[in-house]
Amino acid sequence: MSDLFREFEKTGLSEFMKGCSMSRLREEITNDKGFRDLFSAEFIITGLGFQLNALRRSRGLSVSELAKKAFISEEDIMIMEECDGSLPDLQMLHKLASVFDVALLARFATFDRILEEFENLSPEIIAPKPFLERD
Repeated sequence: MSDLFREFEKTGLSEFMKGCSMSRLREEITNDKGFRDLFSAEFIITGLGFQLNALRRSRGLSVSELAKKAFISEEDIMIMEECDGSLPDLQMLHKLASVFDVALLARFATFDRILEEFENLSPEIIAPKPFLERD
């Protein structure tokens, strides 16, 4: 287990990435299966939490308003937005996607694809417009 792996395990994805270059990240993913597993899980948990928060704010919704519209608990939304380490189920994500009028994309992918998405994050990717407002 590398020092980088231990640091990642302690800090989580967002803190870890502040001090890690993409080339070092690629190296660890290439050489360490445990790191790949941890990165994959953290990428989902942190990415969903960050994206949910961005989508909710871009639509001007409070946690309470979103919970009512999606028929899920405020606590579930807050847990997801706080990236507490648990993965939401697909039904919950589908309900949220419906409220935001965006698609839910869940699929298996290569680590190269995940890194490519990570490198190319943009406001449009993080908080896509509702279907009827797209360009």
